[in-house]
Amino acid sequence: STDDIVRRFMENDSRIKLIINKERLGISKSLNVAIEASKGKYIVRMDADDISLPNRLQEQVNYMDANPDIGISGCDFQVQGEQWESNLLYDENDIKADLLFFVPLRHPTIIMRKELLDKNNIRYSEIFEAAEDYDLFVRSRNCFRITNLSKKLLIYRRHENATVYRMLEVGAEVNRELGKI
Repeated sequence: STDDIVRRFMENDSRIKLIINKERLGISKSLNVAIEASKGKYIVRMDADDISLPNRLQEQVNYMDANPDIGISGCDFQVQGEQWESNLLYDENDIKADLLFFVPLRHPTIIMRKELLDKNNIRYSEIFEAAEDYDLFVRSRNCFRITNLSKKLLIYRRHENATVYRMLEVGAEVNRELGKI
């Protein structure tokens, strides 16, 4: 009943737009449709099963407003039901270096500056359905600043149906097969 819930919010807030794809497009294409449809200054990314803390949007907007040359910023997060110390990086040079091997931002936590995405023609690659965020961050790093805000502003839910766990299962299978060679 997500559509109905969004429509109820739309009754009181004309800024909310409901986009319903006629067919399943996949994550990358769907994100690009949303970017193209967006009219605001910022685009905030979030997964349906995660929880934004009440101050998340205000904190991230304040940070972006104070740092107009930052194009993408993530934030720290709490994993639901776990004592979690994240290993996020906050120094921009460390983030750039980490992008050689890892994903130093958590996709559901990011805020992006629409103007810089448009100016640099940056969109999600439709080739990478499981690593669309990593690809976007790698291509963005040479166009504008990328950072992480050290405040915990999102509760991240882990469960076995999450894409990251499916990727880990595939990776483990590949490693098992490589070990046989």
